Amino acid sequence: MQLDRIGSLVGQPRGSASDAVYRPILRARILANKSAGTFDEAIGVFVAMFAGEGSPLLIPGWIAAFTLRLGGVVMDPLLVPAALGFLADTAEAGTYAVLEWSTEEEADMLILNALGASQGLPNGPGSQSPTR
Repeated sequence: MQLDRIGSLVGQPRGSASDAVYRPILRARILANKSAGTFDEAIGVFVAMFAGEGSPLLIPGWIAAFTLRLGGVVMDPLLVPAALGFLADTAEAGTYAVLEWSTEEEADMLILNALGASQGLPNGPGSQSPTR
């Protein structure tokens, strides 16, 4: 019940999330709400969301653009809307941001590069830019 109150204060509905899932989402929401749009803050939001698992990697793009790749974690498809919302709330206004994620273990994926050599796929099937 206390988590629900915190969620209503920070603007993060619980939905059907258990306490264990909702706690890191609340931590991420609080950081996203406080964000001034820096790259370090964007990374911090996703570190909080995944409780320190994995390694978010920020890849700068052209002017006012970047990709945030979530490596080393498997994102539950039900968390995708929250993650996109966090990215939209964290990125500086006017910035084009793309979130890349995996719904499969990296060890279970394979990609062939242009030379025909195989390598692990660093980003799974998910890649999307949040809409504003």
